[in-house]
Amino acid sequence: MDSIYVGEAQKVENLIIYPIFIDFNYGKPYFITLEQALKTGKFIISEVNDLGEVGNLKVTNKLDVDVLILSGEKLIGAKQNRSVNFTFMIPAKEELIIPVSCTERGRWDRDENFGNVIYSSKALSTLNVRGSIFLSVVNNLNKRNSYNSDQMNVWNNVRGVLRKGRINSFTESE
Repeated sequence: MDSIYVGEAQKVENLIIYPIFIDFNYGKPYFITLEQALKTGKFIISEVNDLGEVGNLKVTNKLDVDVLILSGEKLIGAKQNRSVNFTFMIPAKEELIIPVSCTERGRWDRDENFGNVIYSSKALSTLNVRGSIFLSVVNNLNKRNSYNSDQMNVWNNVRGVLRKGRINSFTESE
């Protein structure tokens, strides 16, 4: 494909990465990122209902393009902050429920600053938290065919990250 090309190698110590670029002058992009989608106002992440569910969020894609959400992306707002359990491609014009893990143990209400709107923190959860989510999701896939995580284990890993960094968080938020 003429619209995809490999960029110059980027080297740090013994790691070499070759960036891959897509030239969108050839037409509509294959997908956009979560951050790009949220900026449009036509991609909405909210609680699944008024009561909410710790391990699930509703994603509404009103765009004409698919949206890529990466495993571990931090979602801020609604009743509590969450981290996405798996990498998902959200199809254009679709509404889905996606599995997430809570990374803010001490809050379960709509913060007046966030309401029901969730936005991306433009960051991933820490390696320890992502690792605990990944391992428990793999375990649940094998045992229950579910993408849910072990929420208690996730909270314990968040607490460990806070303790290690000597971070005091009233809501135990990563």
